[in-house]
Amino acid sequence: MRRTRQRQAGWASKSSSAMPEDARAYATPAGVRRHHQPVIRRLKEECHLLRSTVAGAGRTWLLGSIEVRGIARNVPWASRFGFPGPTARACFEVPRMTVQLGYAVQLNSRKQMTPEPGSIPIAKATVGSALPPINDAALAAMVAPYSAQGAKSNVQQYRGPAWVNDQGLACIVMLAPDDRLVRRVRQERSCVFIGWRWNDEPSAFFSLTLGVTGNTPRPHARWMRPSEDPVVKALRREGRFLITVTTALGATTGWMDAAFDRDTQTHGRGVPALDRMWGFPTPGISYSNIHERFDPERREPYNSEGADEISLWAEPESEFWSTMRHSGPWAGDLTVQDRARAAWGAKALQLRERAAGMVQVMKERQTLDGREPLVDERGEWIQKDAFRDRLRVLAERAPSVGAWLVAVAGPAPDAKAAYDAAYRVLNTPYDLFCMLDKLLELLHDIGDEALIHAMQANYEAALLDARITDSGAKRPWLANSPEGYGLLLRADGFNLEAPLEDIENTWASASEADSLIELGIRVGPNDFVVPFEQVCAAFESLALEGSPEDAMDRARELLQEAQEARQWSIPWGARVEVTLGPFVAVRIFEQAGEFSCHFLDVNDRYFLVSVGLQRRPPRAVSTRLVRRRADDGALLWNEDAEASLALVAAAIVRDFVVVEQRESVFTSRPMRRRIRGRDLRTVIYLPRVRYDRLDMAAVRSADTAEDAAAVRARHPVGHHLRRAGNASAAQRFLAQRYGINVPEGFTFVRPHERGGVPEEERIRVYRSRSASRMIFQELATAPTGTRPAWFDFEKDCAHLLAARGMRVIHQAAQRDGDGGVDLYAVDAAGVCWVVQCKCWSPHRPVGPDVVRELVGAIASADRGKGTQSRGMIITTSRLTDGALAEASAQGFEVIQGEDLSALSR
Repeated sequence: MRRTRQRQAGWASKSSSAMPEDARAYATPAGVRRHHQPVIRRLKEECHLLRSTVAGAGRTWLLGSIEVRGIARNVPWASRFGFPGPTARACFEVPRMTVQLGYAVQLNSRKQMTPEPGSIPIAKATVGSALPPINDAALAAMVAPYSAQGAKSNVQQYRGPAWVNDQGLACIVMLAPDDRLVRRVRQERSCVFIGWRWNDEPSAFFSLTLGVTGNTPRPHARWMRPSEDPVVKALRREGRFLITVTTALGATTGWMDAAFDRDTQTHGRGVPALDRMWGFPTPGISYSNIHERFDPERREPYNSEGADEISLWAEPESEFWSTMRHSGPWAGDLTVQDRARAAWGAKALQLRERAAGMVQVMKERQTLDGREPLVDERGEWIQKDAFRDRLRVLAERAPSVGAWLVAVAGPAPDAKAAYDAAYRVLNTPYDLFCMLDKLLELLHDIGDEALIHAMQANYEAALLDARITDSGAKRPWLANSPEGYGLLLRADGFNLEAPLEDIENTWASASEADSLIELGIRVGPNDFVVPFEQVCAAFESLALEGSPEDAMDRARELLQEAQEARQWSIPWGARVEVTLGPFVAVRIFEQAGEFSCHFLDVNDRYFLVSVGLQRRPPRAVSTRLVRRRADDGALLWNEDAEASLALVAAAIVRDFVVVEQRESVFTSRPMRRRIRGRDLRTVIYLPRVRYDRLDMAAVRSADTAEDAAAVRARHPVGHHLRRAGNASAAQRFLAQRYGINVPEGFTFVRPHERGGVPEEERIRVYRSRSASRMIFQELATAPTGTRPAWFDFEKDCAHLLAARGMRVIHQAAQRDGDGGVDLYAVDAAGVCWVVQCKCWSPHRPVGPDVVRELVGAIASADRGKGTQSRGMIITTSRLTDGALAEASAQGFEVIQGEDLSALSR
């Protein structure tokens, strides 16, 4: 099965010299969207108006509205009816653009403050004033789904059921978190509903908040819908609505007829105030202006009259959670999980804005600069150059990729269409594979920076779509399709109660394509990425004595040795102790010759370094790191840190899979730690060197003279087909591992090297020495630990098969990390064997599930071969009676417990 290549360049073009997005974020202090210092200063200047109007003692919380058009025109404030929350809401209109900020205002007053008329729309309601539009059973069925949310989310209940009845009236079910508010309303026989339009996002959510006399219990009862929702439109049109306040368990106030005051002569707080809220412009792409060319790097709002933002289509699901991100009156109601999903909503909106902005750049190239589109309406490349045929073939094979290019670079670039097309690509396995395997390469060759950024931005935005992430509850990843050329989009739940920093960083790094491939089988719900800026800061002062080029060259040499002389596997998720920068350990996962090395910090958060042995030349790559230049603070690539990480990863992988006596390099001991409230039990491998002590002299001259001559004379030969009578079963098996179909009349030749000293002698030298001990400082005292059982077990299995005349041609640790390894071997008669080896303790027997796994492994190995492999199970434990019976029925050979010990002697 062919696997998608991991690219170091990612989306960046070949000619790009700009810093990556995450590097720019590192260089720029983080700030909340739209929360700008000039606006905050204006808010503080106006607060004295509020203080000067109120004196005395007491406690009242306010909702405020300030309109700013160069100077403050009026400061209407309103209070009473216990408006929810200790956070007053200030609404600024910086000409034609509304910016809403949370600002806490507390008043001490003995007097009742008289609010200025017309400031807030308030609807009054009386219990029992309306006939029920539905019966009690229908109401109970509507609210039942909300009971399952329980304490995990308070704000989910803000989105209670609502509809428009046959008379055109809005019917609203407001959910209360418990029955305290329901009892209060029934006791007082009346209440109010305070309306507000939160135009922070394109959906501009409208809310109704229940108010009662005195202090309102928290969490609050609130109902929210987008401004363009049919129920909100009916509410505005009629000026009244039917509403009931109920709990998920069935306590209810009964239905009420609530109405806003329509009297414009008295400037009441009803319909006029409601209509005035729709006078503010709907937000679009941040920092844009319909009268100015879009600048994707701009981070300041326009201050001129008529500075309406470029429109952005509404996406209510993510925008609801993004609204929750702001410091509104609901801030105290949010649970930990609510805040986690709000972080997703804010990031999803930010990426969608950037995607729309980059499509706007493509559009303005045509409308303002007069440049012709890159493709026509059919997706054909307009210029008659070398890219035309490549693009036509790609569009024919992956139609959704072609449609995506038309939406971005066609005659009429359209942001919404581009986003939808990117979403379709993500959900079409073959097209997704073509995007990563073909489109990226094509975009790099074209070298159009604007096109690359537009395609990348839409891919990143679509990846965080609510339908993929379950509104921020699941983390997306890409799985290799078992059918061959294809990638399957997957999403798994993760711990929403983790520290908010980790949640935010998850969404900040969620779109890095290389790290997403097979991510779901490497990480669990509690695994998170180390923040990029923390890694950069930790390596700020790291400086190699030699050059980074020397270190990278040595890393590649070590990986070439691993390709040639590999004989072992690495336990799935093996944890090796290291001390390097912020990292204390590295966990290693292998998938078909591709090793994902997770460098872990003290909180077990990881930084990925990818090591690839599947293709030639091998490579070790990671996310580019940055550092500040000492003299002027300019950002530079931190090549010293990248080379150090690559060299450490290469040395560990190489020693694990090559060295004959691995126990001379690593010892092991059980580890039990409590990290962030969870118990972690595993085996940790203790190296006999310090990976933060690099001997650059050894790096530059690690080979002996004879070895150096051999290296100079050697040259790599990649896998290829050679004309022959018929490929053997072993050759066909190897071809499948490399994703190659072998036609009749050909045989498969695996990657190898030619030249230099004989291969057997070269491999013997490689296996006799440790790379770590050659280029890193050896510890004066060996770490306390035991001989790793895995090493002996794997060696015993290899010796056992060799004694039977079998040759192991591939090995891989099993992905469940339970102490197992799969061996693929060929015997003297050319019969292929798939061997499952389980290094389990005697009290843990092997059950029928392992036998069934072996059946599946054989079926996968034999796909397309036309031959039948045999199966074998080797274990340090024993098989249950059921497992023995099933293995016998399948014709599998079994070697267990004492039999293994006797045969291994």
